[in-house]
Amino acid sequence: MDSIASASSSSDPPNKKPFPFFELPSELRIKIYQYVLFIEHDDGVVDLDRDNDRRIAPRLTCFRASRRMHDEAYPVFYGSPQQPFRLFPIGGNVYRTKKPLLELLTPTYRAAVNTVELRLGPCWDRVPKCWHTGPSLGLADCVSLRTIKVHVQVDPTDAFFKGHYGKGNDQYTYVNLSAGWLRDILDQAPSVRNVEIDAWDSVALDSPMLNALATVVLSADKKLTWGPERLKEIEKQRLHKARWGVSCGMQSLDELEDLMTAMVIGGR
Repeated sequence: MDSIASASSSSDPPNKKPFPFFELPSELRIKIYQYVLFIEHDDGVVDLDRDNDRRIAPRLTCFRASRRMHDEAYPVFYGSPQQPFRLFPIGGNVYRTKKPLLELLTPTYRAAVNTVELRLGPCWDRVPKCWHTGPSLGLADCVSLRTIKVHVQVDPTDAFFKGHYGKGNDQYTYVNLSAGWLRDILDQAPSVRNVEIDAWDSVALDSPMLNALATVVLSADKKLTWGPERLKEIEKQRLHKARWGVSCGMQSLDELEDLMTAMVIGGR
């Protein structure tokens, strides 16, 4: 019996001390939080999704480890410019969703959000009721919001959509609604510094939709930049620069972006 007891005690694992996580340099702790909390998905945007229980929720369990870990980790998740929060849901259940993601967050988490995405196009002819910029959305709480990424999928003024504007609408209804949303966001979140506008290739550079959005941004005295798809247009202009000759006089990408902005606002 003594030999059995001895063998059992010798096989017990030694007592291990907890890893001194909070003794690591803060920069390293932030890197670890980023590794744990950054979500790998196609468009890099956090939205209401049926797979969130599997994709996102398990990663957020670190919030419950301790108060200190929660306070260090949540700004990393909510405040990353590389992980925008979609303002209006575009999944398959948008008509059933009563509240968009931002409205579901607590004021503490909303205050940490750095970047939001406004996608314009889904359900354009029948806008869900949850798509709104009223006070309950919580934009006034977003004191750290710096960037709005606007991605345009359709411009209903295109002749392709003629006769399909939805009941009681015309070709400018959705354009005006979209511009109004962006104006409301900038009014309620004055901390925004930059608005990045991007669009599918089917949306013309001088389209009324892009013109209306760009006008709102410039009227609010915010920095207007262009997303990856629209930057392709800039690269085309760069390639044509030699053809324009010395009279063009542009030397930098910034000047080409300014040219494109002028084309959007003033037409070709």
